[in-house]
Amino acid sequence: MSAGIERAQLLISQSRFDMAEKELRAALAETDGDYRAHSLLAYCLIRLGRLPEALAESGAAVSKDPGAPYPYYIRALALMESGKREEAMAAIREAIRLDPSEADYFALLAGIHLDGKKWDQALKSAESALLLDAEHVQAANVRAVALMRLDRGAEAGETLDSALAREPESPITHANMGWTLLERRDHKKALEHFREALRLDPEQEWAREGIVESMKARNGFYRLMLQYFFFMSKLPAKGQWAVVIIALIGTRLLRATAHAYPPFEPAALVIGAMYVLFMAATWLARPLFDLVLRLDRFGRLCLSRDQIKGSDWLGLTLLVAAAFLALSFAMGYGVLLGAAIGSLALCVPVAGIYQTPNPQRRRFRAAYSIGLAALGIAALVLPAEAHRTMAGGLFVAGLIVYTWIANL
Repeated sequence: MSAGIERAQLLISQSRFDMAEKELRAALAETDGDYRAHSLLAYCLIRLGRLPEALAESGAAVSKDPGAPYPYYIRALALMESGKREEAMAAIREAIRLDPSEADYFALLAGIHLDGKKWDQALKSAESALLLDAEHVQAANVRAVALMRLDRGAEAGETLDSALAREPESPITHANMGWTLLERRDHKKALEHFREALRLDPEQEWAREGIVESMKARNGFYRLMLQYFFFMSKLPAKGQWAVVIIALIGTRLLRATAHAYPPFEPAALVIGAMYVLFMAATWLARPLFDLVLRLDRFGRLCLSRDQIKGSDWLGLTLLVAAAFLALSFAMGYGVLLGAAIGSLALCVPVAGIYQTPNPQRRRFRAAYSIGLAALGIAALVLPAEAHRTMAGGLFVAGLIVYTWIANL
């Protein structure tokens, strides 16, 4: 191993990835390079957030020595960070096939299963890693998260307690302990662990998100919504669809029952209204409480840029709705009341724009919101009543479709 690679490894252990990159590129320029240099360079690029370059370097590492397991491990990391879960799974399985005695490989496999919401498989892989290395922090953390998703919270807490006893300065373990406590409705102790995680690693996004959720959980209503969010996060995609479909069938049955038995109609209307409000709350709760949290001196410092933007747009939409409502009362125009109601309804798609990190989905949601706003305006200003009715119907239908689909 060259001196340049050794220096790079030392710099990586100190999290000085930009300096390690320079050492590795210099080492590669001097020779044809080997899989170690390409692999380490790929790892540095992953940590620096330059994923396309990391994928290229990890591919070069594999091609240099297809029989070495480590390049496949690094390639799996790069693929996982790039959102290519199935390809990452294939790469890490090849690394394990070549070397089934490395705990890091099983820990990464567990993390990939966790990302795919395969809780049982994530638990099994994490325990395989811990059999090889009982003090493996990443494996212990994945095991704890999997246990929480399997409603085995007590075991998850014990796992994290043991991990913290072995490594009390681990920021990721403190963050996971915070989320475990938050799911167990102890937001005060959760906040302590999130703060400790950020003290140890000020750049840790997982802990920052936890602080924001813990502060919002001081509100009783938000605590209830947070339990619903945790419940839905445990379900696979098919399970989430099942919840939505069952709710849809339930509302249809309510309408049919009310039609068949008129005395039941008031109760059906109340239940239907509660369902609509609940569905809206699943999207409005987070950005609305982000907006409230901006009044807190510490809270607003913890919000991300996306959370601030999302709360800005939600606040603006609410302000427009309030303005139309005030004008309708002052001037007595029914069209202004309709504008207020439409603006309030638009809060749901507007609130969802910044709740996804995916740029394509964000653009789609923004365009969808603009399209709904255009339909709402058309429903108010078109000269022909039939056209206004059609636009209004499309606005309502579009809003319902958005609420059902985006709630997944």
